[in-house]
Amino acid sequence: MIRAVVLALAVLTAQAGAQRWNEPRATELARRAIERRSGQIADSALASYSAKAIGYLTFLAQVGDTAIVPAMVVKQDQLAVEVYWRAPASSKQVVVGRRDTLLMPADIDYYRDRFGIVQSNFPDRIRMGDGRDIADVPHPLGSTGLSAYEYAITDSLALQVVGERIDVFQVSFRPRDARQPRAIGSAFLDVRTADIVRLELSFTRAAILDKRIEHLTVALENQLIEGRFWLPRQQFVEVVRAPPEIVIPVRGIIRGRWEVCCYDITFKPVPALFAGPPITFAPQSVLRAYPFEGGILDGLPPDVASARPADITEIQERAESLVGQAFRERIDGAALTVPRINDIARVNRAEGLALGAAARARVRTGVSADARVRFGFSDDEWKGELGLTWEPSGGRTMRVFVLRDYVDVRDVPETSGIRNSVAAQEFGSDYTDPIDVRAAGVLVTLGRWARTRWRIEGAYEKHEPLIVRATPENGRYEPLLPARPVEGTRVSLRGDGATWSGNAGILRAGGELRLVDYDAKAVRAVLIVDYERALGASRITARTIAAGVSAGSVPEQLGVYFGGPVTAPGYRFDDFAARRGVSHRIEWRRPVPFIPIPLARFGRVPGKATLAPFFHAVWVDDPIIVPGMDTPPEPTPPSVFRGERQGWYTAVGAGFEPLMGLVRLDVARGLRDGRWTFSFDVSRSFWALL
Repeated sequence: MIRAVVLALAVLTAQAGAQRWNEPRATELARRAIERRSGQIADSALASYSAKAIGYLTFLAQVGDTAIVPAMVVKQDQLAVEVYWRAPASSKQVVVGRRDTLLMPADIDYYRDRFGIVQSNFPDRIRMGDGRDIADVPHPLGSTGLSAYEYAITDSLALQVVGERIDVFQVSFRPRDARQPRAIGSAFLDVRTADIVRLELSFTRAAILDKRIEHLTVALENQLIEGRFWLPRQQFVEVVRAPPEIVIPVRGIIRGRWEVCCYDITFKPVPALFAGPPITFAPQSVLRAYPFEGGILDGLPPDVASARPADITEIQERAESLVGQAFRERIDGAALTVPRINDIARVNRAEGLALGAAARARVRTGVSADARVRFGFSDDEWKGELGLTWEPSGGRTMRVFVLRDYVDVRDVPETSGIRNSVAAQEFGSDYTDPIDVRAAGVLVTLGRWARTRWRIEGAYEKHEPLIVRATPENGRYEPLLPARPVEGTRVSLRGDGATWSGNAGILRAGGELRLVDYDAKAVRAVLIVDYERALGASRITARTIAAGVSAGSVPEQLGVYFGGPVTAPGYRFDDFAARRGVSHRIEWRRPVPFIPIPLARFGRVPGKATLAPFFHAVWVDDPIIVPGMDTPPEPTPPSVFRGERQGWYTAVGAGFEPLMGLVRLDVARGLRDGRWTFSFDVSRSFWALL
């Protein structure tokens, strides 16, 4: 474990190759770009132009870890805009087409400047969100750029444009004083003319006026028109907001994407065209009549809800590496946290009703402390965790922790926390397998590599079994897993958030490799793969969970446990216990008619739902025979209740998702000594919060 932690710390503290800030050639190129921008405004060679832009405004809800959990599309707007420009700095945009679709209940509106493109790579003073997000931030290549920013050449590339080679330098910029309202990022400059080919921007915390904003990122890409003028081609804006008063894993995300085409540089505007606001709207009758191609969701990229574009992530990571905490710090002092509702209130057979609280405080720049505590009223036991986190830069963190908690040994949850608590209390149906864990260790987040966020954790642990302490309102609880009492070291390497997308669909993957040395050495691995592909209005989705532990005398808590609505529908919760196992589901999700429900100003539930027939297969090998432990005060002799199944077990079923997919009803039948099972739960998209 020591070697692994030392290696992780070495990776954590390793920095990217040294950048030579304010090197003469970097400063000179920045100076030329500043002069070119000011000269280009008055350049009579380009007096005016017109163009057309098609844009998408997508509002998403992110529940849970942004590196793992896909965001949900709440609303999608498609826009058609006529773009006009006249020297030296007159801009006019007219929205001539708009259509939208609401996929979840919400009351959403946007600032006016979200409905148009960015002209001239921003003016000398940058404003966004109608001046409520960003206002009066000096442009890094504006008239005051040399006094407000530092520059470094960090990369170079060659473009082939109409058979001509164009050399481009990437010039990174950072504020001289990161405590001031400033931009951070890179400008890709045509070496010949010092024109901006691409501009990437993030902002210091001091520049962001809306304290709900976690990140605000802009990418502006230009194209060469008539071999002389670099004018807008593609633009991307992302704004991520979270509640400022409390730390909770819920975020609202606005993503704007634009494609600009059809330039006419001979266009001669009449002076009256530029009167009034810079962005205006055509009458509603004109907006509705615009002849968009295809359906509104046809233009939604397949990965829009699964991951932000890779270059946006890279922009943010580069900004962190340039100015560190001035880019990331959002919360001052202490704040309550809600990791999950289940951490605040839960019911299960080991604790009964358990109530808890959590908080986080910033100790100093880049260092924060966190704590959580929970008390069970049936087991009369306290659980909790203390942690101290250091966050240098580049997405890397190191956290030292101690904990005592009841930890579920299953690789994935079978239900949401709130559903499990209600079912456990009212019907004696608890779909968790907790054990008592005491641990002290170090968790190091290594950053992203190969599209994956990597984390390594080393800990010294002690495991103890639990027994049923609670009594449900109705029915009787199943026995708990009789874990083997052990203690020793554990080292885990985990990769999360790997995503690949293309015409063949979206593939997401994550997994863990765990090395333990309790009473014996063992290796355990798990891999979870999700796949999704659109087929017209329908979708094919699949999920595979594969796990295994090395042979030999390993503690029962390291086994593979399947059973429940997620891993083995159509079978009992405690049917599958083995050293190796695979759970695979494939389902066909298709829209079906449903009753529309008006929701006043929040829109309306559309007259459709989702029907999802599915096929499920489970394979287990090398069973673990686990004796049961009955509940006091009426002990009975132990019984074998797990580990009797081996081989393939299949099931068929169907899911039904009404109300915009916010809830799901499942029915399934196991085909090999199985049974009928029924499940009702909230959408899996909310499980990370509940």
